[in-house]
Amino acid sequence: MNQILSIISDIRVVIGIAVVVLILAVWLIVEKVRTKKFRKELEGLEKRYNAIKSIPLTFKMNKAVTAARSNADTANKVNEAKKSYDMTQASIRKISENLANCEDAILLGKLRKADDIMSELETDISLTTKEANDLDAYLNDILAKETAQRQEVTTLKNRFR
Repeated sequence: MNQILSIISDIRVVIGIAVVVLILAVWLIVEKVRTKKFRKELEGLEKRYNAIKSIPLTFKMNKAVTAARSNADTANKVNEAKKSYDMTQASIRKISENLANCEDAILLGKLRKADDIMSELETDISLTTKEANDLDAYLNDILAKETAQRQEVTTLKNRFR
């Protein structure tokens, strides 16, 4: 017992213990800061993902399919749009899964894995945003004729009322 007390009272042991405690405290602080940084980045990616999801592709696709039933010329364009739509929806599902995986990695403290997932998400979201915007413009082009006809019908209705 005296031997243990003499070892503990030695100044070098006390300094060593203090250094180990200080290193652990610094490491914990650095991990908390990194975790907070990753959470902020994930929030930014989620906002970009929600911006993609807010594009009414499904609504426009359904309208285009309905319009294609009465017009053979439009049917070919809609078939092309369907392929693009399916690819875009698959990309959106993949992004959703990766966002969930990234959030889990951050919660578990696997920050390297989260960083890898975020890098992949960054490119996936950029590509999917471009795909979704291109598809949206293409669907708007397909639906332009129907929209013009609808406006003309509304104008005629109002005139004859």
